[in-house]
Amino acid sequence: LALAASLSLLATAQDRSEPRAADAAPAQLSPEAAAAREAGIANAWKNALSVAHQISASQGYRRRDTYWAGRLPDEGFTIIPLQLYADNDYYIAVGTDADCQAISAAAFTPGRRLIKTAPDRGEGKLVIHITPEHSGPHYLRLHLKAKPARPVHCAVTYVYK
Repeated sequence: LALAASLSLLATAQDRSEPRAADAAPAQLSPEAAAAREAGIANAWKNALSVAHQISASQGYRRRDTYWAGRLPDEGFTIIPLQLYADNDYYIAVGTDADCQAISAAAFTPGRRLIKTAPDRGEGKLVIHITPEHSGPHYLRLHLKAKPARPVHCAVTYVYK
């Protein structure tokens, strides 16, 4: 309950709209919609893992095996908690099956303060580099800048050193 309250405060501290989570398991999808969802998530994972592998192979970082994947809501945003440790160096890799220019990403401290960092963007990929000052649950907030023509799927992983 305390985590839910923290996430709600985090969401409302930066955005006045009501928080909405991405659909983790949508109810009754048609076979075509389910196949499109699976293909979108697979493509998002491919993009996220590609950039994570590039960073870990070239700079000696370790990759978190899995983390989060799903559909971003058309309105509202998705908040993903990340357990990070002080003074470690992290690259958070976000892969998508859409244009990354349409996605806004921000990272927050355990105290719900915005971490000022500019994401690097590539085709289907977005990377945020942070070095936390405090250990604890940090948060990644993702949302779409405009309503998309089709569902947008996203995958998140990170590398650390």
